[in-house]
Amino acid sequence: MSYDRARVDSLRLALGASLEELYAIRGADAAAAEVMRSLGAARRIIEDWLPRVHDILNSTAMTSCTRSPLGTPDVSQAAKYAAMYHQGRVVITDPFAPLGPPAPHDDDRTMEEVFAAIESGELQPMNAPMDANGRANAPYESLTFAPSSAPTEIGRIDVTSLPAKFVAFWSIGLPVGWEHTETLTVTRMENVRVTKSVHRLTAFDRDEGPPTIDGLTTTSTVSGFMITMQVVEKGEVTHEMQEGGDPTAHIGFAQQESTSFSVAFYPDEEPVFAAVPAGARYENPDVLTVTTSASPMKDDWGTWHA
Repeated sequence: MSYDRARVDSLRLALGASLEELYAIRGADAAAAEVMRSLGAARRIIEDWLPRVHDILNSTAMTSCTRSPLGTPDVSQAAKYAAMYHQGRVVITDPFAPLGPPAPHDDDRTMEEVFAAIESGELQPMNAPMDANGRANAPYESLTFAPSSAPTEIGRIDVTSLPAKFVAFWSIGLPVGWEHTETLTVTRMENVRVTKSVHRLTAFDRDEGPPTIDGLTTTSTVSGFMITMQVVEKGEVTHEMQEGGDPTAHIGFAQQESTSFSVAFYPDEEPVFAAVPAGARYENPDVLTVTTSASPMKDDWGTWHA
């Protein structure tokens, strides 16, 4: 089936722009939960279709072919073969090796099997990004991860300590409440674009992030397992709704919540970083960025911790 390459390329650009706009939409209001779920479903549909559009544009099936020697019974020379041998069309096994990379292989290990492979040394973490170690104007690195498709969650466990659970339980109904939870999540990421950027430890805006040193950014594409530790802390100050009433009935007037995370990436093979190609191109949106520093250099960045 023929197609207009220019129109397909326009579709690719439109899908990419729509995906970036959908990822930029944020809403913490509970009334918008249903709308946010619909936006998430739309993102997943676009993420499923984008690789197919790329495959169409990168395919050479409509623009080139390989001619076989005269007399070989293939489709392009079926008429000549029939005239020479008076036998009709014959289909044989393609003698040429397939072009392009092999089909992707999904690793279907369970969370327990992933942990066992890490403990045995079969899976090794990616090298940690370089740290400035608190030295002013010293260079340090950040790692940004952008998978080609939505990560597949293998499993998650609650690793909150018993003392933290004890404090959260006994603070229920008290004027001062405190909750601390830690969740460990294992996800499988296919064809992750890992971008390594270099910065300098200087003053910067935490909303904008540190400036990147030009010419030192490198990238690599690899599949593997992402181990994420998310820490959520919630504090609340309340007072009794009515004196002499239910002592556990309180109304809150001060609340604060903070979320932080640390990650380690265990690739299937050691990534090879190379300079970022010049020129405009479509890239999958970044999922997360980490540095080795215990205090991430940007509010939504995480900490590398294997």
